[in-house]
Amino acid sequence: MTDMQEYTNRITEYFLHKRGEGLILSPKNWMIIEKWEKIGIPLHIVIHGIDKTFKNFSACDTQRKKIHYLAYCEPEILNLWKVDQKKGRESINTKTSKSEKSKENQKKVTEYVTSKILKLITQLAESLKKKSQSQEFCEAIAHIQLKKKLLNVLQDIRKSPQINIELIEKQLHNLDEQLVQSLLHVVHPHRMEVLRLAAEKGIRNYKNQMETVAYQETVQTHFIELFRKEFGIHRLSLYQ
Repeated sequence: MTDMQEYTNRITEYFLHKRGEGLILSPKNWMIIEKWEKIGIPLHIVIHGIDKTFKNFSACDTQRKKIHYLAYCEPEILNLWKVDQKKGRESINTKTSKSEKSKENQKKVTEYVTSKILKLITQLAESLKKKSQSQEFCEAIAHIQLKKKLLNVLQDIRKSPQINIELIEKQLHNLDEQLVQSLLHVVHPHRMEVLRLAAEKGIRNYKNQMETVAYQETVQTHFIELFRKEFGIHRLSLYQ
């Protein structure tokens, strides 16, 4: 998967999650994401901007239902990006108290990321305790030693003097892909086929608007989303 595909997928997944409906974004939304990627807006800024937009609309349900396009989130995202760039310039030009501020910021980031990893470990433990989960399901998770790998990420975070959120998110994304692939191998083929047909049905109306490769990737993305919902698999991400 290219960096652009990962960038697009993560934004798409988060926006649809916050919106609470739909399986696919329109081409108009894809163009907006492509523009953000080209001008260099970091993924965490986009996610934060989407989150803030929905929070601002949450006071009024009728308004919230109108958030069907990423364009609604763009003003908040651009504002956050502008503030982030300004902070970056100020940190370069400012010498006073730089070390103390840096340590304080790193402490906050470490606490935030640590809490997120611990939450993921708790969710994993709760998922394994569900009576509905098969023995094969539990063995698949044990096979890739997921809990141990999450604890290793947590240990690295606590040891590191400098936290790189984007790097940690990539580590979690890789573990998430390992988790999904491992679980796919223990699901009965018939259930897999039912979910795949449902994924194709969900985006059937968009098929003629997409190139073959893009269509196949989109079907696979939404098949995985349906698979997660079917088995209650939490996404391994700092942004969930």
